[in-house]
Amino acid sequence: MQKIKRFKIAIVAVLILSMMAIYGSVPNVEADSLDLAKDTISDSSPGQTGVTHTIVYDLGIALGENQYVRFTFESGIDLSAATTTCPLNTTASATAQLIDCVVDAGEALASTTATSTIITDAANPSTTGDYSVTISTHESDGTEIESSEVKIYIIDEVTVTAHVEATLSFSIATTTPHDSVGGESFTSTSSPTALAFGALVANTEYLMGHLLTVATNADDGYTVTVQQDDDLENGAGAIIDGYSTSSSALWPNPITTDINDETTWGYFGLTSDDSDVSATSSKYQGFDGTDAFTIMTHDGPANNEGVGIGTTTVGYKIEVSALQEAGDYQNALTYICTPIY
Repeated sequence: MQKIKRFKIAIVAVLILSMMAIYGSVPNVEADSLDLAKDTISDSSPGQTGVTHTIVYDLGIALGENQYVRFTFESGIDLSAATTTCPLNTTASATAQLIDCVVDAGEALASTTATSTIITDAANPSTTGDYSVTISTHESDGTEIESSEVKIYIIDEVTVTAHVEATLSFSIATTTPHDSVGGESFTSTSSPTALAFGALVANTEYLMGHLLTVATNADDGYTVTVQQDDDLENGAGAIIDGYSTSSSALWPNPITTDINDETTWGYFGLTSDDSDVSATSSKYQGFDGTDAFTIMTHDGPANNEGVGIGTTTVGYKIEVSALQEAGDYQNALTYICTPIY
């Protein structure tokens, strides 16, 4: 009985030795894993088209001519319109869910250095969940060398909503002789609702004004205009004309009069320290009737500060000659602030 057991053990040993002689070793059916493997997608929304897969991997074993890296995508990931950019010295080929990067003749794909393959214009599955992408390397005859499985996750996008209330504040403030516009000091104190020039002395310049302040979150900023209800007029119908109504100009000193032209007997005009408007840099322009005149503007949000951004000083100058008809003159000015959202 003892002799038979030994005989059986001897036969098994002979068989193992014979297999090693024939095959070199007992084959290992499991391939090694890559040193690094990941797939970053540009959009994880279900059914999204135009998706880019950036697959980064590090080979444990370098590849030579005609060996290749294979990317096997789980069913549901649509590659029908996809384009592949393989690493240097390799060429792409694709069939259904398989994409290969084949090493070119006489070239190699190094190991121990992370490399990438970029696949554009893929389409995500329409169903949420995890999906596999297998990265493997192969001999030219298809024998697998290394392999790693990575996952991507398809999930509904999150919709974020918020609301910001539109804001606007606009104020008119007093100016005094301590204030100035365009380098010229005001001659008297205004109020937010009145410009009381008082009794005018011929050939004397009078300047009053307002400090305008705006705060708004309007994306495209705002515009402030001023308009008069009518020319400065007395009870008899005589008017003090607008100065240089077609364009801004330096104020004349003194004004030149023509006894045959009543439009030269006195002037009323305005200026602003906002460089974005026409009547600026000590230049004045008069109303051409009742049309609105832009005196302040900005192309973005403002917060009650910054000359020409959130604040502007506007000045109104009046001067008459000895020919200007006597009487009490009056009109009304209206400021309009328009935000642009």
